[in-house]
Amino acid sequence: MESFGYVKENYFSLRDELDSLGHSNVEILCVSKTFPWEAVQVLVDRGVHSFGENRAQELKTKFQAPRYQSLNLHFIGHLQTNKVTIASEMCSWVDSVDSVKVVRALQKSLAGTSKVLNLLIEVNTSGESQKSGVITDDEVNQVLEEIKGCKNLAPRGLMTIGPHTNDNKAIRQSFSRLSRLFENLGVHSPSTWDVLSIGMSNDYRIALDEGATMIRIGSLIFGNRA
Repeated sequence: MESFGYVKENYFSLRDELDSLGHSNVEILCVSKTFPWEAVQVLVDRGVHSFGENRAQELKTKFQAPRYQSLNLHFIGHLQTNKVTIASEMCSWVDSVDSVKVVRALQKSLAGTSKVLNLLIEVNTSGESQKSGVITDDEVNQVLEEIKGCKNLAPRGLMTIGPHTNDNKAIRQSFSRLSRLFENLGVHSPSTWDVLSIGMSNDYRIALDEGATMIRIGSLIFGNRA
């Protein structure tokens, strides 16, 4: 575990930066995919509880009970319907909801329980074909209305992944579009509509400018992945 001491230093350095920039309320979602439990535990031992994973099998292996029961786990990858049970049981959040089909599968998996699963709708704001996410505002509305009708699901906000480019203007346009959509939908959404998840290790400062309430940080905390 000692070899992952840098993880703690990286996290709190970023936390200090956000505080100094006036973004103390922005949540850091620590994207721990491909890194072992020992790297995660360094942060858990310091009171950090929000982690993101994008593969159901890795989630199941890394966060075996009782580990996941005290954490705020987010499923952030494309969710196949045959992996819904793992995500809905272990996670507090699914941040990558991109279809009515997935919403219905999540509700079915939780039917008869008292659990309420927090959901973010993933929007493909870059138009890149390799990315998941709904594309049009109408599609976002369809998914949102489906979530609102589900007893065990709570619509909490929107998520996007910025375009794969060094063009800061294009990244800003992507985030700005989602920010405007988030605000517009919030007028007619529940009071729990409060999460705008934009920005990762390479573009989080732009995301902060565009109103992010959550940033998803992996390599800046855990280091480069093999």
